[in-house]
Amino acid sequence: MFSIQNTIRQSAIIGSLLILITLLLALLWQPVQAQQHTQMPSLASITTVRNDIAWVFQGQVLRVCQCEWESASRVHGTCQDLATVAEQAMQAGRVIEFVLYDGSAYYRLNDDVLWQRSTDQLLDAVMPLREGLFDMDSAVHMTELEPVTINGVLTSHYQYWSLDPVVNQQSGGQLVYDLFVSAEQLPIQDQLNMRGVIDGLGEGELSIIRAFSDFNEPIVVWLPPADLIEPF
Repeated sequence: MFSIQNTIRQSAIIGSLLILITLLLALLWQPVQAQQHTQMPSLASITTVRNDIAWVFQGQVLRVCQCEWESASRVHGTCQDLATVAEQAMQAGRVIEFVLYDGSAYYRLNDDVLWQRSTDQLLDAVMPLREGLFDMDSAVHMTELEPVTINGVLTSHYQYWSLDPVVNQQSGGQLVYDLFVSAEQLPIQDQLNMRGVIDGLGEGELSIIRAFSDFNEPIVVWLPPADLIEPF
């Protein structure tokens, strides 16, 4: 599933108030020929990765991000808000750059030269990156749908509906997670869909879409220069 831990960590740094939580309430319907599963498919080992992220509500892109992961505790990212939604801490035109590095979090806004620093209180230094980004830790109903081609890659499409009514309520109505996996068992894309009444946006579907690339390629996340970091 969406890494709840690392997604919350990213969202905290970029100022998002989105409730990024696990999957929700009983499956209402399923395709007649769908295959039923009870757990996430086995994924290949991931040591480093890059990913693009888009927050989309009813077809409108609200925020875009690009991130690069050296490990579960080291990530650099840049995000831009394309719309203003106060309840989701989005401000049109704002650019946020952030670094999470071994328990410390750094960020700067727009053209700021100086970085702000705080403690990354959700750090799990020993968590493998694959588990950090794709965590399935709650009761769900999973269905395998028809294969989907994404960026030229044929993928298996798995869809998860939560069995947790509390999470469902907190997410606006219904939370559904889609995962697209290649023949090499690499997660090419995933999508967290919050369906219902979304804070600041009204009734509809808010999706957070992540596309992954450069699996296990050399990636190094650097700390901001020491002389450009505000005192802690």
